[in-house]
Amino acid sequence: MGNRRATPTPGAVRFPRDAWALGALERARVVEGEALEGLRGEEAEWIATAAVRRGAAPEAVAAALAKAAHVGVARLDELDPAAAHFVPENVARQYVALPLTATNRTIRIASANPTDLHAEQALGFVAGRQVEFQYALPEEILQRLDAVYRPERPIDRLLIGLGTRAGLVAEGDARTPGGSTGAETPAASPRDSPTHSIH
Repeated sequence: MGNRRATPTPGAVRFPRDAWALGALERARVVEGEALEGLRGEEAEWIATAAVRRGAAPEAVAAALAKAAHVGVARLDELDPAAAHFVPENVARQYVALPLTATNRTIRIASANPTDLHAEQALGFVAGRQVEFQYALPEEILQRLDAVYRPERPIDRLLIGLGTRAGLVAEGDARTPGGSTGAETPAASPRDSPTHSIH
């Protein structure tokens, strides 16, 4: 009871995962003519990705699909890395969803498919919060997922907008001034026990 690691079992994923996007892009006239005809025959995982590959402007695709899904366009450069603590990496990748910000009651998530009710329910379940979707292109989300959940490289820290201060904290965790690894611990006084505390 109360185990939030168990998530509702999803059905088989059908391609394209954002089939609704084709009509939205056509109505917005983001894709027309031969490109539109080509999209109709696409068997890609994401219509949005295929549209960009066929020459559509990424910003126009994102704006059109966000409008069609009645959500805002996500600003991935303003995400709070702490929000990822509420959504396990495997769940985020399964639904191509990037946690952006979180409060005690809600969690804002960038989604490549904000019309997916099952995704909304599953993400809300594991996060223990009400989900507010915003739209972002699939490839942009996948790139940021690597940076958020596996920020081993300095370039990843820059991608998720941690900034200089957070970067210094991360480096401080790996290297202390004395060249040793691990977090710095207070020096023991002469009356302290010789046994070291492990935090």
